[in-house]
Amino acid sequence: LARRNVEMQARLIDDLLDLTRVSTGKLQLNIETLDVHPVLDDVVDICQQEIDAKGIQIEKRLDAVDHSVQGDPVRLRQVFWNLVKNAVKFTPEAGRITIRTWNQPADVLDSGGPAARDRGRTLMVQVQDTGVGIKPEVLPRIFNAFEQGGDQVTRQFGGLGLGLAISRALAVMHGATLTADSEGAGRGAAFTLELRTVPPEVATERPTRRHVALAPAQQPMRILVVDDHADTARVLNLLLSRMGHQVRTAGSVAAAAAAMSAGRFDLLISDIGLPDGSGLDVMREARTRGLVNGIALSGYGMAQDIQRSREAGFAAHLTKPIDLAELRRAISQIGGTPPQP
Repeated sequence: LARRNVEMQARLIDDLLDLTRVSTGKLQLNIETLDVHPVLDDVVDICQQEIDAKGIQIEKRLDAVDHSVQGDPVRLRQVFWNLVKNAVKFTPEAGRITIRTWNQPADVLDSGGPAARDRGRTLMVQVQDTGVGIKPEVLPRIFNAFEQGGDQVTRQFGGLGLGLAISRALAVMHGATLTADSEGAGRGAAFTLELRTVPPEVATERPTRRHVALAPAQQPMRILVVDDHADTARVLNLLLSRMGHQVRTAGSVAAAAAAMSAGRFDLLISDIGLPDGSGLDVMREARTRGLVNGIALSGYGMAQDIQRSREAGFAAHLTKPIDLAELRRAISQIGGTPPQP
């Protein structure tokens, strides 16, 4: 158990560092046939200490008859771990988490022609909790990177809001779907993964590799990231560095000015709300130093907010929580490389 726990933590760190590769599809999967039920048991074992500490009741209803799939065992385990870990995190003491599996009913299999028969060969895996729930306005963007369900949730529970984004990206790479459902704040949440099943006897002689290539990398840039949220700044630093850029971070207007005095940059990515002023001030200062390319990050995206950013000199205005695909497109446009779809 200790060894599996260490391996899972290491994989989480690796996924954090390589989130850009995951979100863009530049990730290689080692595909083989696996039985999902034992994997779910292992994931619960890994989380058992946290489950016991909060007195959470775990109910496993593994009712699926067909529960063999083709996928990357490590990456699918990561998806299940993210979902269970997320449920434990947001479920109060003495709450309940239900882990279910099922196949489509036989009557679906026997009606509706080939399409219905194909849909009958699916495995549904659901992790449902009695936790804080998801507000209706947050639900459509719950799989965005850095989405935590609002500032109050972030302050109470911490974290970066990356696990669900990683899980959705990995699900898509497996040809699966991952959906979220909640009746609202305080009503719990359910996350459901739908996977195509295969007969248990279908085993690969050796793992096959599935790889989605990226377009050629754009020209590396020197980027100054200004954000007073240390975790966000650190993750942006990691992600942009993994994309090949040279990155420096600052947490205030004064620190940004000092960084610009010490070196030259090709791009400014700045939060608007800073402890000693505004990102608008940083952009104006940058323009006096010859740095004309900037991307604004803000929790506000009304027309007047975007207009103020434009007037200050920002070429793009992105609304938090940050959508990594939008950020990548904005950087590509500024860097002269056509954005990826």
